[in-house]
Amino acid sequence: MKQTPKALIWSVCICAFCVVLMAAVLLLYDGKEPPFVPPPFDDGAVCGIPTAAELQELETDAFCVSVGGKPVCDGQSAQVWFVNPRENTV
Repeated sequence: MKQTPKALIWSVCICAFCVVLMAAVLLLYDGKEPPFVPPPFDDGAVCGIPTAAELQELETDAFCVSVGGKPVCDGQSAQVWFVNPRENTV
């Protein structure tokens, strides 16, 4: 019976610590998300459609994407070159 008070005291201390920790996080967190920084674009990107022998197109209601050539597989990765026609607004 002597262990019950010790366990109860430890439980209360741990619960109080958790409540204080949660309150501190809520008070210190300002709720603002960091501003969106767009990724850098490739400096060598050019407009137009490549003259690839195997140009495959995917058209949807919102956009059109073309994949030039065969993807080069290197282990578990593949190099795929996407083109964006001038008439796309994305």
